Amino acid sequence: MILLTTRIKFNIISYSLMKFMGKDYSHSTRKFVVAGVEMVIEASILGGVHISTLEDFLKENKIVAQYEVPRHLRKSSLAFCLKQDGKKYDILSLFAIAFKAKFYNNGDNAYQCSEMLGRSLGIEGNLDLFTVHDLEKHLKMLGEK
Repeated sequence: MILLTTRIKFNIISYSLMKFMGKDYSHSTRKFVVAGVEMVIEASILGGVHISTLEDFLKENKIVAQYEVPRHLRKSSLAFCLKQDGKKYDILSLFAIAFKAKFYNNGDNAYQCSEMLGRSLGIEGNLDLFTVHDLEKHLKMLGEK
């Protein structure tokens, strides 16, 4: 499951992203279950790519929308995300998006949330400027839950 979320408490970065996109979300994360425990893996400005329990995640965030990962992509999507655990957050991509850069490419050394999830869904090309809104449009094409 892919979750589109926003912070519960005011956060200037989250707020700015929502205003920029004209949406009520600012973040995306991948939910999965391990031994009956719901977990999320995310690329976050606060900790890079990392894993936490959904329960802990929801102490600071609220879910705005949920999208099912298509069955044929579930294993490969999760495997890709888990392989990125520990990578840095790509803060420069946020500035590139905010300033409407025509091109920015850091490779796959660091990720922002929607870039990592887009790549996990098999979207090819440079995703450094891929926004949460772009991810939502792609997910809608795959089918909303």
